[in-house]
Amino acid sequence: MQILDQGCYLALVGRVREEPHDPRLVDYHRGGDPYEALFPANPTGLPLEMQTCVPGNNSLPYFVKDSVETETRRVICMFKNYIKSALRNLFKHKGYSLINIVGLAIGMASCLLILIYVRHELSYDSFHEKADRIYRIGMSARWGGRDFDIAVQAVGARRRVAARVVVVFAREVVGHLGAGLEVLRQQPQSDSKRIAAIGYCFGGATVQQLAYTGADLRGVVSFHGQPIPPEEGAAERVKASILICHGAADPFIGPEKIQAYLTSMEATGLQYMLVAYSGAKHGFTNPDADKKGMAALGYNRSADAHSWAHMKLFFEEALQ
Repeated sequence: MQILDQGCYLALVGRVREEPHDPRLVDYHRGGDPYEALFPANPTGLPLEMQTCVPGNNSLPYFVKDSVETETRRVICMFKNYIKSALRNLFKHKGYSLINIVGLAIGMASCLLILIYVRHELSYDSFHEKADRIYRIGMSARWGGRDFDIAVQAVGARRRVAARVVVVFAREVVGHLGAGLEVLRQQPQSDSKRIAAIGYCFGGATVQQLAYTGADLRGVVSFHGQPIPPEEGAAERVKASILICHGAADPFIGPEKIQAYLTSMEATGLQYMLVAYSGAKHGFTNPDADKKGMAALGYNRSADAHSWAHMKLFFEEALQ
């Protein structure tokens, strides 16, 4: 008998010798199964209860052990042949294989990116203990035929829109401030001829707009508010002197805005002062600014003290 081993395939060549006392050999030409010839179910011919068991394992007879090992080898050979066939096809059809592999990679990557995005959107802020009570504060408005829809933490292009909204809001609020100013003048404790106004942040922009309306004020002071130059023709109405206390490290009001403000104010001929405090961020007068969790905000004790001192010196001259 000659057995040719090609991978996992077996071929029997010639005639198997008949040896009745060797149960592993049968006459293949008589219709015997080659697998059964090599690995019979009961090679001893004895009843199962009388067969010798494998040493060290009293539960498995020899022929059971042989069957398990043979089946394991067959499975391993099968997978090896699958891998060989796949590699041969890949190298034989390189272009087709490349298209399939690239397409599969793109598809899997796209699915992963979509899943990551969906998971991020669904889990955003969910780690907070009271995530169901978190809301985004935004602002929607319409003035002058323009729609404004911005968030509190506006960045990029929205930051420019937010700056414009500050100006528009300040103009709208001026009407209410004018009414409040008239009430203040009627109070017996006030000197109606010597009134000034101060404002912080948005309030600083508002008192500037109030001065540009021609309100009867001696002076206005803006603390870390956006510097706003007057519109064309408004400078003639202004009666108040202007003091701008600005944080030099304020990311909301960059150097280009400061330069534009200075150029515009010089052209008007108005009496103004702009003091920039080095290292001071937006909200430098607020002791709780650092607790807001925004890098653009920060309390600056030195800038706070110096800006207040500058305001008092300014009013000593303006309210004479």
